[in-house]
Amino acid sequence: MNKIKPELISLFQIRIYKLAISTLPEILENPAKPANFKVSYSQNSAFNFDLKNIRIRLEILLDGLDDKDQSLGIHGDFGIEFHFHIENLENFLEESDGIKKVSSILGSTLVSIAFSTARGIILERSQNTILNGIILPIIDPNQLIKEMPLHPESKSE
Repeated sequence: MNKIKPELISLFQIRIYKLAISTLPEILENPAKPANFKVSYSQNSAFNFDLKNIRIRLEILLDGLDDKDQSLGIHGDFGIEFHFHIENLENFLEESDGIKKVSSILGSTLVSIAFSTARGIILERSQNTILNGIILPIIDPNQLIKEMPLHPESKSE
């Protein structure tokens, strides 16, 4: 198995393509701080093997919950795209039945970088909003790679 060399990975573009924070009108009149958040996420990836580039799109949905885990009507919807260049990408390619795949160690590394970066972006973008500067939970990047539908996970504030 090849070892990840961080100096051969570059993150050359981050693009926020969706950012929506919403709430019900009654919450605006009577602000309520969420006790918890339901966090759902998914990812999809695209590859340009010739240019040694990988694109990862993260979709992250947030739902503010009261102390009984009922929705308060406070929502966040984020879409963030990450573009990576991997200088030694050929060392992490696997082929099966004529289909190229990226090894799990590289996939996990890139998803970890993307999700951690998204955590900081969402924290910063949600400051002074009804989401109150939410911090995304720590996740297993391998689960995010495996889970194509949105995957719920709860986080306490």
